[in-house]
Amino acid sequence: MSQKITLDQWLAELESDASTPDGISAQELADKLGHGIDWTHKFIRLAIGSGRIRFSGRRKSQAIDGKISWTPVYQLTKSCRLRRGAS
Repeated sequence: MSQKITLDQWLAELESDASTPDGISAQELADKLGHGIDWTHKFIRLAIGSGRIRFSGRRKSQAIDGKISWTPVYQLTKSCRLRRGAS
């Protein structure tokens, strides 16, 4: 059974990848946190709804079958970074 994680803990993980200029995909974040993609999508929706992350575009990625697709990537919002830096 996976441990519960708070939105703030989740955002801290996302912030650690803030150096990636084009953002991080849901699958990359799910892999990093050790959770499933559905769980990660739920947190992405919560964070976008609260204005703490934003959709930052799409990046080319290669699927298992070799096909190229465009994957959504996300970044912390500027206001979220300021809030987290203040605490």
